[in-house]
Amino acid sequence: MKREEKKLETKNRILEAAMCLFAEQGFEATTVAQITEAAGVAKGTFFNYFKTKEEVRGKLDKIIALDELVNLKDKPGPYAPVFLR
Repeated sequence: MKREEKKLETKNRILEAAMCLFAEQGFEATTVAQITEAAGVAKGTFFNYFKTKEEVRGKLDKIIALDELVNLKDKPGPYAPVFLR
């Protein structure tokens, strides 16, 4: 596996672990240590990719918003033309 692929895989594991933990126990109750344990990475690795837990949440919010826009495109409703311009 190439280095860039491995970096992307690690980042995605962190994001996926965080998303699951935020859903299970809430953002405030989730610690960076829990995220790193669930992702199978060292705490230092987390900080190589993200400055804070809040940054992870922001990235997840963007991913979710983009996914919703893609779904909106597939299932147009009255607001679809506004977002698709």
